[in-house]
Amino acid sequence: MSARILVLAAIAALGLSGPATAQQTVWKLGYVNATDSSYLKTIQTMPERIARATDGKVTIELHHSLVKGSQQPAGLRDGRLEIIAGVNPWLSGEAPILNVGHLPGLIADAAEYREVLDAGLEAEFAKVWLDKYNGVMLSHGVFERQVILSNKAILKVSDFEGLKVRVHNTEAAQLMNALGAKPTPVSFGEIAPALQRGVVDAVMTSTGTSHGFGFYSVADYIHYWGIGTGVGWSVVVNKDAWAALSPDLQDKVRAEFQAIEDEHYANDAAYSDLMTQQQVDKGMTLIAVGADERAEVFQEANVKAVYDAWYKLAEDRGYDGRAVVEKTRGLLNR
Repeated sequence: MSARILVLAAIAALGLSGPATAQQTVWKLGYVNATDSSYLKTIQTMPERIARATDGKVTIELHHSLVKGSQQPAGLRDGRLEIIAGVNPWLSGEAPILNVGHLPGLIADAAEYREVLDAGLEAEFAKVWLDKYNGVMLSHGVFERQVILSNKAILKVSDFEGLKVRVHNTEAAQLMNALGAKPTPVSFGEIAPALQRGVVDAVMTSTGTSHGFGFYSVADYIHYWGIGTGVGWSVVVNKDAWAALSPDLQDKVRAEFQAIEDEHYANDAAYSDLMTQQQVDKGMTLIAVGADERAEVFQEANVKAVYDAWYKLAEDRGYDGRAVVEKTRGLLNR
């Protein structure tokens, strides 16, 4: 046997010949299985799109139970997950700047949320993910329209008085306190029975998630009060996993995640409307809260304590929260 044939045989034995030998990267992506949310709908497109954009060289596997949701940022940091779709409210205590969209009356909708991130806050978010979680931020998104579900119509601000309300972030809980409501902790899986039994009177969540979990079967009313409008999430890859890619693959992955982000925001308003209408079609009554009533929620007397607490927490974590808020207001001409 010639020396050339021996060399080729050795290469084949090592699995180094032909197209199959091209390096393939597999990333385990941690996420929360928030049924019918725009968050989940967007995530479900990622494996096919990234594989196509990289000619199969980067493969994403979706895992919602490999690492518990609130632990996924830590899982990213220590390498148990190569990539996550991290839900920002998980990090309210550790990185409050990620939850600037929760501040009452600051950001009105998804379009404004993206506007302020693209104008500079995205870099601030990326620094948090890199410094605290060893992660490279690739894109961001926001849950669809936040609604309040209840079995009692909430028509004016005074109707919040005494209501037991399940909220999903610290700032909304503080605002409910200011309005005379009682923030009541309930795990997500227990929301439906809690509403049925009167453990809670109202629930704040995204309209897609409320549809996906069938809350229309246990609540009569769906309201839009404009509270907690910017409930964001971020796609973040472990720094070491990112560094293992060639510059060419990094460019392709970044470009595709940017395209995914573009489509996510472009579809937000229509998807929010669709999910709300589907719940109305299933028997819920939509309460169109007037602009004057919504504005009353955000009066200084109601929101001051929320902002002060957020400023203090931001300062404790090394951020200038006031500067972030002023920058946001300036970008939005407020």
